[in-house]
Amino acid sequence: MGKGRVFRFNNLENKLRRHNLGITLYYDNLTFVRTKNDLGQWIRFFLTGVTETAENAVATLHEIIDLKAEIEKNRIMAMGRRFPTAMLLLTRLFKKPVINVKDVQFLTSLSPIAANDLVQIFLEHNILKEIAGNRRNRVFAFEEYIKLF
Repeated sequence: MGKGRVFRFNNLENKLRRHNLGITLYYDNLTFVRTKNDLGQWIRFFLTGVTETAENAVATLHEIIDLKAEIEKNRIMAMGRRFPTAMLLLTRLFKKPVINVKDVQFLTSLSPIAANDLVQIFLEHNILKEIAGNRRNRVFAFEEYIKLF
């Protein structure tokens, strides 16, 4: 649980760092706590940041839901008899958006050739993009999903 709290706080701090004004306010408010004992201002500032972060998380969730629905309706449904296996892979990509053919083979219990064929279909439907083009051990990313973050 502690790691989750640190992660969320780091997300807020990282967001503030991206906006120079935000990081200045962040340190100004911390200084007020130290010099003026104004904890109330710090809490208001922090809760505003938490609210903005939560609103962004909700917006990102809606984008993820829309992306999933669009891919299922317009791309996965077009895969015919491969639909069940393709859905299994798509579901996995939302958990682990960077994979290789061996991952697909392990997940789906397909042969290496069939797993490679499924990856190729995902490439053709612009679901996956190859990010490491070695002859063996190619690596693929679900970039549309990754870009949402």
